[in-house]
Amino acid sequence: MKFWDIFLKMIEIITPTFIRNICKNRFDRLKSFFDERKRILESNENEATKTILLNAAASALTGAKSAKIEELNFFLEKFNPNYFEGDYWAFARNRLTYEVTHNQNSEIVSIKSIKSERYKMYVINSIMIFVMGFVPLALYLKGNELKQGYHSITGIPTDFFTLTYWVICFICALTIVKILYDWTCWSDLNNLIKKMFP
Repeated sequence: MKFWDIFLKMIEIITPTFIRNICKNRFDRLKSFFDERKRILESNENEATKTILLNAAASALTGAKSAKIEELNFFLEKFNPNYFEGDYWAFARNRLTYEVTHNQNSEIVSIKSIKSERYKMYVINSIMIFVMGFVPLALYLKGNELKQGYHSITGIPTDFFTLTYWVICFICALTIVKILYDWTCWSDLNNLIKKMFP
């Protein structure tokens, strides 16, 4: 890439063009979802097939692996429409930490965070962060011995093990960032739910 192309890309990120692109992508995803939802609801498919298709459309919109359309509809109605996909993603990813209350018509009326499950999640996340920080440190401290040992057994150059070490460090760092991101989204949703459903 030439310097001028890099300069133009930087200008694009700084100016509203970058945000416009992000907003346009969201608009396209939402439009596609609502058009698809309308088409599925008006189709002649049986109810089970409609539910499967709607759940798949909800997954495509939010990125939640096991999305359920009735839950997404609840988030769409009750939560901030600017952030409902992210809020639903945090809910679906941590579904076991929530208690969902239904009325007589099987409609969702409220969501509450389960305290014991919340503590379990804190412990699991803390352990994962500790492990992802400990592994590179342990490999660093014992690196020379490991390199020499594997080199004498396999004959593979020690540079290969240095590269492997940096790959492991990168994966661990990425995992820590991912855990912290998920944890932040989940904590924000818990605070929001606490305000909305006291």
